[in-house]
Amino acid sequence: GASFVQAAYVAALVSSVPLQFLPAARVAELWVFGEVPPGTRKWKKNVLRSCMILGFAVVAALAGPNFQRLLAIVGALCCLPTAFVYPAVFHMRLCSPSVGQNLLNVLLMAFGLVAMVLSLRQSLG
Repeated sequence: GASFVQAAYVAALVSSVPLQFLPAARVAELWVFGEVPPGTRKWKKNVLRSCMILGFAVVAALAGPNFQRLLAIVGALCCLPTAFVYPAVFHMRLCSPSVGQNLLNVLLMAFGLVAMVLSLRQSLG
C-alpha cells in the first residue's frame, strides 16, 4: 500500500532528474568552461556535474527536517516569477502590445509579485 506509493514516488523523482538537471548543468558548464569543441571537456564536465549533485545532496541533508520550508522558499522565489512575471515581461518586450494588453501584462506581473511575497511570507513564518 503506502510503501509501494513511496517507492513509486522515489522512482519518479530519480527518473526525472535528467530532465530537470541537464538544462541547468549546461548553463553552468558554459559559465565555467565557456564555448569549447564537443568532447574536449568530457571529464571536467562529469566532475562538475557530480559536484553539483553532491552539493544539492548536502543542502538537502543540512536542511533535514526543514527541507519542506526550503522547497517552499525556492518555489516562492523561482516558480511564481517564472509562471507569472517573466511571461508578461517577455510579452511586453517582444510583442509591443497595445495599451490594453500592456495593462493586462502589468496586472499579471503585479499578481505574480503579490503571490510571491505572500507565499514567501507564509513559508518563512
